[in-house]
Formats: sequence, C-alpha cells, structure tokens
Amino acid sequence: MAMSGIAVSQDCEKAHERQHKKEKDIQWTVYRIDQSGKKAEIVVECQKEREFCANRASQQQTGDVEKRNRQLWLDFIDSLPDAESRYAVFDFVQPTSSGAFKDAIRFVAWSPDNGSIKNKMIYSSTKDTLKKKLDVQKEVFISSKSQEEIEDSFKQLLN
Repeated sequence: MAMSGIAVSQDCEKAHERQHKKEKDIQWTVYRIDQSGKKAEIVVECQKEREFCANRASQQQTGDVEKRNRQLWLDFIDSLPDAESRYAVFDFVQPTSSGAFKDAIRFVAWSPDNGSIKNKMIYSSTKDTLKKKLDVQKEVFISSKSQEEIEDSFKQLLN
C-alpha cells in the first residue's frame, strides 16, 4: 500500500501480466486512481491493443521503426486526459546496438501542469507503489502536451 493509503487492485497486475508476460497483445495500459468506493485504489482505465512489436519491426528500416514508435507515442499522449494525472505502461520497439529490435516497456507518469494540486500530490505519492508492483524499472515523466515536451519525452522513452 502506498504512503497515501491507496492500494493497487488485482486487475492492475492481471492487465500487466497480459501486456508483458502472457498474451503480449497490449500496446499500452493506462491506470487511474478510483476513489469512488469504500477504499481508494489504483485501477485499469483502458488498454490499447498492440499494433507494433519487435517481430513486425524486424523487416523494417530503423527510420521506419522510429516513425512508427513516434506515431504510437503521439496517439498515446493524445489519449491522456488534459487535466487529470494518470499512470501508464507503454510498450514500444527499441533498436539494440546490434541493429536488431526488441520490445521494451516504460512506466509513464502523466501529471498535467493544469491539473489540480491535490490530484498531482495523490498520484505522486502513489506512483512508486504501482511501479514496484508492476516491476517496471524505467520511467518517463510528462506534464504537458506541448510539442517540445512530447519530443523530450519521446527521447526519454528511447533511452
């Protein structure tokens, strides 16, 4: 349980397992904090079916793979709410030093600048709990949908 007292629902673990351990048919999963019930918990908001993976990328040029990753990233960012924080796990294709491709994941912390202070504080104090539960090491933080921040976050994604 997080310092904020917010637990991670079992659905989160199941969704992550589907995305990265079993079917691997999900491109991204978005999580939100649900405070409507008796206890506040992190729940799955939505999942996006996989469109692109390393197996499909193996027949493409590196530049084409980057374009496809960039378009998926833009679609993902566009799907996030404008004024409320969210967590996500984003799956993309990463080039390796040998020139091959591998599937990679990043934990994404979305905390829009124009969101309420309370919302941002709750998400900030709960983030590490979900991140540990899902066992995703690398993180990308994004706080606006400006072109500059989208480009910066895309670079973070690839590192």
